[in-house]
Amino acid sequence: MRKELNGYLLRHNPTMFTADRNGGKAAALIARGTVWNAVRSGRVFDTENVPMEIPTVWKVGKIMKDQFPYSGDADESHPWRVGWNERL
Repeated sequence: MRKELNGYLLRHNPTMFTADRNGGKAAALIARGTVWNAVRSGRVFDTENVPMEIPTVWKVGKIMKDQFPYSGDADESHPWRVGWNERL
């Protein structure tokens, strides 16, 4: 799953996105420092739409883009989101 998420991020090249408070399926990327929590201290945020930031260091990953295949399309939902039916 981590390679698929990296592939998505490399293909769509976002600098920020929103995820659940726990990161959902992107929790491993957060733990490794590939994705950072962008909530500022003292700010109010929605626990299901926490801003996440991809650091500028991520640009180095673009060099190895072919190692992270992505087979989704432009209409696909965000792959790091955990569906409500998967939480049960």
